[in-house]
Amino acid sequence: MSASSMPNRITPVDQALFADTYGGSLVCCQVMLPLFGLSIIQGYLYLLNYGNDPRLLKAFVALIWSLGALNAVLVCHSVYHYLVLSYTNPLLLIQGEWSVYASTAVSILTCFLIDLFFARMLFRMTKGKWRIFILTVYGVLLPTQIAFGILFIYKLFALWDIPKLHAIVYPVMVPVFLSRVVTDAFTSTTLCIVLYDFRTDFGKTMRLIRTLIIYAINRFILTTLVLVAQVIFLLLKPKSIAAMVMGYVTVHLYINSFLATLNARASLRKGGVVDITGNYSFTATTHPGGTTGLDSTHNNSGVQLRIDSETFAITDMVTKSGEDTSLNTGKSYAV
Repeated sequence: MSASSMPNRITPVDQALFADTYGGSLVCCQVMLPLFGLSIIQGYLYLLNYGNDPRLLKAFVALIWSLGALNAVLVCHSVYHYLVLSYTNPLLLIQGEWSVYASTAVSILTCFLIDLFFARMLFRMTKGKWRIFILTVYGVLLPTQIAFGILFIYKLFALWDIPKLHAIVYPVMVPVFLSRVVTDAFTSTTLCIVLYDFRTDFGKTMRLIRTLIIYAINRFILTTLVLVAQVIFLLLKPKSIAAMVMGYVTVHLYINSFLATLNARASLRKGGVVDITGNYSFTATTHPGGTTGLDSTHNNSGVQLRIDSETFAITDMVTKSGEDTSLNTGKSYAV
């Protein structure tokens, strides 16, 4: 007997809607678990390779990883609740469950903290009008994002029953996801512009800068695509929870993006690319031979980079002793 000819199980949700929504939660959970496993590996690699990072940064990494682990546990609990326990109690399919809404709250907090991290990174990379512009834009985007997030969480617990959630799709859910899309797009675009401003006439240095730009675009493009897909699902099927459960995947894409940014520093340094996660200051200096250039100083952790007529020096400020590599160049330049 084919599945289409079988009668519906007596539940408050028809089989088609069940497969579309709760089946979607199972699929997203299965995608989420490998991503969580990848974050475990990245967290281990971070502890292994960057033990000399500032304590505040290490504490922030531990916080983000812990939130990701908590989110994974809550998601697994909610999937078990709706797909296993509901078999003997079908009314559970239309009732809210604390673990679903709690996982949403953890996701919103995690994504906000990671966006805040990248905002701080860009703020410290810039000066003058650029810094004021970045501060102004993030001063609007980040409070908007967390405000709609808090409102979303409140509405979830207030409405509770799943069939009622369609009432907050347009006034709350869509703004939450759109605010993330705009924030990610702004972060990626601004980072590319700031890096492009560091361009020089040297082919080697330009290749390094292009590598960083491509890296910045790739880092955000996947999360942005998933967020856009969530918005499209919401607009096409406002009564389905499929868009909400896609958040199971989104938050772990954010976490892996964040951890990949930190873990990539070692390989980028080997290629002569600077670390962009810390605090930089730039000063004009006259070097031996009469050339004048800019020296960049990394105050927390990362890389000090100077290009002048004599050397292309890379000093790792994370280690106590530092490590210098010299190459012949022909122009003063600093990143």
